[in-house]
Amino acid sequence: MTLVLLATPVLALDFASRRGSPTTDVSIENLAIEDDHFSMTASQERKSATTFRRANWEIEDDTLYITLFSGLVRGGYCQDELNVDIENDALREVRQVCLRDRSFSRLIYSR
Repeated sequence: MTLVLLATPVLALDFASRRGSPTTDVSIENLAIEDDHFSMTASQERKSATTFRRANWEIEDDTLYITLFSGLVRGGYCQDELNVDIENDALREVRQVCLRDRSFSRLIYSR
């Protein structure tokens, strides 16, 4: 029983580290949006002990929201750059692109 109580927080921290946390503290390069295709490259703004994990996206009205996840450097995760490449017919209606954190959005493109 004691082992289970000790292992639970360790496993939870490991899971959170693998999953990453949302971040908007990035530099955006090579952003392009054309018809049904969107692409961009995100990089860490400053050298730190974090690396990218993954990206999620969602279109609401005329806005594409992208959430980038990063976490502490660890084996298997060493990405300083993250390429986001999306193909979707709904992109034809997108007028702006924002990076999204839990409670914050940062506009990175508007047409």
